[in-house]
Amino acid sequence: MADVTVNATLLGLLPAASFEKLHALKGLGVCIRCILRYAAISDHELYSLDTAVLNRTWDAFVAAHGGSAVPTGSAGVCTCCLDVFEGALGAAGRADLIAKSKDSGYATSTFMIAIQIPSATLIRQHALNHVVQITTVPIDLKEVLKWCLTPLLAAALNHAAYVATSDISIHLHFHHELSEQEAMQLPTIRDTIVQNKKRKLDIDAFGAVTRALQTALLHASNLPSTLTSPPTVAASPCTLTYTIERAPTYLAGRYLKFQRGLSQTPWVLEGERLGESSVEEAIGDIVLPHFQAKSYKFHTAGREDVDVRMLGNGRPFILELIDSKVASLASAAHYERIQAEVNLKNVDRVEIRQFQLTDKKGFTVLQAGADSKRKTYCCVVWVADKLTREHVARLNGISDLAVAQKTPVRVLHRRTLLTRSKVIHSAHVTVLNDHYMLLRLTTSAGTYVKEFIHGDLGRTLPNVSTLLGCDADILQLDVEDLLE
Repeated sequence: MADVTVNATLLGLLPAASFEKLHALKGLGVCIRCILRYAAISDHELYSLDTAVLNRTWDAFVAAHGGSAVPTGSAGVCTCCLDVFEGALGAAGRADLIAKSKDSGYATSTFMIAIQIPSATLIRQHALNHVVQITTVPIDLKEVLKWCLTPLLAAALNHAAYVATSDISIHLHFHHELSEQEAMQLPTIRDTIVQNKKRKLDIDAFGAVTRALQTALLHASNLPSTLTSPPTVAASPCTLTYTIERAPTYLAGRYLKFQRGLSQTPWVLEGERLGESSVEEAIGDIVLPHFQAKSYKFHTAGREDVDVRMLGNGRPFILELIDSKVASLASAAHYERIQAEVNLKNVDRVEIRQFQLTDKKGFTVLQAGADSKRKTYCCVVWVADKLTREHVARLNGISDLAVAQKTPVRVLHRRTLLTRSKVIHSAHVTVLNDHYMLLRLTTSAGTYVKEFIHGDLGRTLPNVSTLLGCDADILQLDVEDLLE
């Protein structure tokens, strides 16, 4: 757009009746983009023009109305926005935002923008309104930023669409060193801080300052005397921190664990790593690079002990990928290939099934699995007395046996001492020899099976030992299935 065209646009949009007040604002050090906000100009292209072009256009507008071409105080940091506009829309700031967005590497079709600006901009805006006696509310600063930045960032992100809610969010945080100091000029803010000395409060919170200003203006026709009016020219502009990130990506599946001694998650005791790997790492370390994620979290429907195998159809899990560059893969075949890779690299250790993309709703299913499903176990049990038909019949006859379990001694260091009611739905014995048997149990979720066998010093009642009238202990345990 040529300068002449810009001149014509501004001359047509800026009403002559507004000239004196707008010119006064410029004289108080307000930047040209803020003046356009005060003039209620909604032409997005004007705000997006280069700063030098805008200033030349303003000079032409002033000349047409017989005003001074170089108003006092107009060359420094904007007394209204503290150069928020220049930081984002000036040539250097705009180029930096575009470069960072292009280099971010995110594959996305949509994005959203979150903008945080210093609360001092709001205080200064009210002070300027008071000095120049402007009654109209200028267009919201953040709204103008979104108008101008949306097409720039969309192009930088390979023409992604701006939407209100997206898994890709761009955060623009403008900060100024004077903002907290100026917020303390408001009586409500100052009193709140004094009354809450022991609490760490966000003095620069935009919402708190907005409410404080509303309170101050509601009870007085003038600005509080504690506010600096007109606002002074800041020595330095605000700084801008740019971040772009993706909301977590969720992958679901079921895992089987064939190797005893492999923990579900990394096992760290008193700061020392125990075990070379874990189920979590066997899966997550292979999946991570496919999605170019920063890290991952492993969530499961319950857990088995480190010395217990997980068999049957496997245990449901969700792998939460943190800030992944890729949110989803092109087809189901891609997930099948990752599944095959995990299984090939973990033969006789870990296997995954039904690997697929999911969302947060998957956690509801996961929790339901941990809380409400019946579970089938197979254990190798030793008994002190010689096994008899009566022993076998007694155990095979179990049907919905109510069991009271105090928190086991082995987990008391990390779990609350409680008595939990559990149910042994059924049992089936396969005798191995006089003192050993395979015992298959179907129990309610959360049953401590090891303790049901040996009794845990009488903390689980009844138990296999009390049912048979002799000592009993468990040698091996497998989770065979999680039942609906």
